[in-house]
Amino acid sequence: MLGVGILGAGFFGAFHARAIATLPDVRVVAVCAEELALAEAFAAEHGGKPFGDWRAMLDDASVDVVVITAPHHLHCELAVAALAAASMCCWKSRWRCRLPNAAASWRQRRPAGAN
Repeated sequence: MLGVGILGAGFFGAFHARAIATLPDVRVVAVCAEELALAEAFAAEHGGKPFGDWRAMLDDASVDVVVITAPHHLHCELAVAALAAASMCCWKSRWRCRLPNAAASWRQRRPAGAN
């Protein structure tokens, strides 16, 4: 089973959760929103453990893949952190990070010593 954590409990998070529900061997295991009550309501409808702190969600061992549906200005920080936590990461918007941040996220994901 592949566990998906969703960062963002709004419209696009729900859109992705419904799509994930149609996939075999994939399920939403976590959802995070700045307001825990939003994450709890989302989890009640779509499943997963609710979080009010994205760092805690990324530390959850059941999260294999992170889908970022938070506001665009947060994507870079969240993507770099998800990659550093060794999670696969998916976000729908254009890359909002500039070159130095993109390079940082790439270095986070690559094993030490790899080219």
